Amino acid sequence: MAKKYILALDQGTTSSRAIIFNKKGEIVAKAQNEFTQHYPENGWVEHDPMEILFSQISAILTVLRKEAVDPKEIAAIGITNQRETTVVWEKETGRPIYNAIVWQCRRTADLCEELKAQGLNDYVKSTMLFDIDKLCWDPFLCEKLGIPMSMLPEVKPSSCIYGEVAKITGIEDIAGVPIAGAIGDQPGALFGQGCFESGQAKNTYGTGCFLLMNTGEKRVDSRSNLLSGIAWGLDGKITYAGKYSAPDYETIYSADCNLAIENTMIYHTPEVKEQLEKLGIPV
Repeated sequence: MAKKYILALDQGTTSSRAIIFNKKGEIVAKAQNEFTQHYPENGWVEHDPMEILFSQISAILTVLRKEAVDPKEIAAIGITNQRETTVVWEKETGRPIYNAIVWQCRRTADLCEELKAQGLNDYVKSTMLFDIDKLCWDPFLCEKLGIPMSMLPEVKPSSCIYGEVAKITGIEDIAGVPIAGAIGDQPGALFGQGCFESGQAKNTYGTGCFLLMNTGEKRVDSRSNLLSGIAWGLDGKITYAGKYSAPDYETIYSADCNLAIENTMIYHTPEVKEQLEKLGIPV
């Protein structure tokens, strides 16, 4: 049977979505399920990983039934997810040992300050345990935090065959479909908006406000406050982007960006350029 569709899974901070696209990139069907936000203490944010799984499975079932899509016609599955949210799984049972610690959670703020006080500013960043230059888990930081490297997953590029869907109750019909793409939500939006060249940018609004700019194959270091990260790995090449966090939302762009966000508008004014220069951003 001919393969006509791609199934995209968008696992976000507040909801899980499934979208089926045809060969023209048109949406055939979509579904979305919200899930519970847990706040066990002030500044702490958690998710129940099993609730996330069930919400995603439910979204898959809904899109398959909406337009009577034959699962045998699905060529592959791509996944985009909330970045920096962390889950530890029990290898033998496949079940989480605790709730997911969400990217918004502030419980490790004091630990970050301790690392900064020890002169480890470069490690207090959104790349977590990953060395974005050597493209591997950072053994120094893992040792510093007491994390066995053996429990960390194998690092893969954004586009490759990660494996196939197992037989899962309720979605047995898509068992064997290859999982062929995985990327963080905001880099995924950058790619999806066609920002393939250095200097191209996109802006999206969700749980936060995100402006992301492609900085090419070279990591760009800022003189102040901006953090470099990996946008995606494709065809043996790495594409980088930069990041700056604002108090009430998140703004992402490269260290050589001459754009700014103010009340959701983008400006190119001399005043904005002056402020960017103060932040250490060449304009």
